[in-house]
Amino acid sequence: MNNNYCDPRLLVPLKEFCFKINDDWNSGYYWGPFLPYVMEKYNESKVKTFFIGRDTRAWINEEKYGSGLAYLKNLYDKNNLNQYLVANSELNPYDIEKWNNNTSAFWTFASKLYLSIITKQNYYSIKIQDYSESDMGELKGIGYGNLYAIEKKDSLERENFGSNSWEDIYNHGDEKKYYHIFNTANDILNKYKFIAEIYSPKISFCFCWEYNDWDKYFEGCSFEWLKEYSSPDKCCVFKVYFQNKVSFIIVTKHPSSLKYKRNEEREKLMLELVRVYNKLVVL
Repeated sequence: MNNNYCDPRLLVPLKEFCFKINDDWNSGYYWGPFLPYVMEKYNESKVKTFFIGRDTRAWINEEKYGSGLAYLKNLYDKNNLNQYLVANSELNPYDIEKWNNNTSAFWTFASKLYLSIITKQNYYSIKIQDYSESDMGELKGIGYGNLYAIEKKDSLERENFGSNSWEDIYNHGDEKKYYHIFNTANDILNKYKFIAEIYSPKISFCFCWEYNDWDKYFEGCSFEWLKEYSSPDKCCVFKVYFQNKVSFIIVTKHPSSLKYKRNEEREKLMLELVRVYNKLVVL
C-alpha cells in the first residue's frame, strides 16, 4: 500500500476531456489517460523533482479495474471521477522484487540519477537490490508525469502482439475515434502547466529527446531555452514561468535509446545530467 497522490484539481481538465470524447468510448483503445502524480514523500523532498516520460500503458491495475478507459467511462457516468485519480496514482514503480539493474530502463536510470543528485554520490554502479532503507525513502519523494496522456500510435504499434495494441484498434476498433481521443488529450491534458501549477517542481527531467512541440506542451506558460546549460547530444534545458513560479526542465534521451551502448556511455550521460542539475539548483 502506498500513499501516492494525484491532485483533485486535475478533475477539471479530466472532466472536460471525458465530455469531449463522449462519443468515442468504443474506439478500441484500452488505456485510460495518464495524469501526473507525486509519490508519498514528495512534499518532504529536498528539491521537488519530476520525471517525465513519453507515454505509459498499464499503470492502472488491470486485474482490479479492467480496461482503464472503460473504468473512466463508468466513473464519468456516475459523476465519481475522483476515484480515477486514486487508481491513476496507485502505481508504485519502486518494487525492488520486480526490478533488475538494467540502466536502459526508465525507472532504473531515474533512480540512479535521483539518488546521485540527492546523496552527492555516484549511484550508477550501485545495484538497486543494495539500496538502503534511506535510499528507498528518498525515492518516494519524486513526481511522475508524461508528455502524452494517451499512448501514441507508434507506441501501440510496438505492442502488436495481441489485445490492447494498434493492431487491435485497426482490426476491431475505430481509428478515427482513437485519433479524436488522442488529439483531445493533446489539447486538454498534455500540458506542463498542470505540473507547474499543482505540484510546483523546481526541476523536471524529461526522457524524450525526439519531442519538439514545446509551444504546445508549454501552452499557458512562458518559457526560454537556456543555451548555456544545454549540450547538442546530451540535454536541452528550458526555464518555464507560470503564475509567478519558476521551473526548469532538462530534456534528455530516454535510457532505452542507449540500450545497445556501453555502460560507460549511459553513466557519462547520467553524470552530465547531475552536473547540469547542480548548476541549476543548489542543494
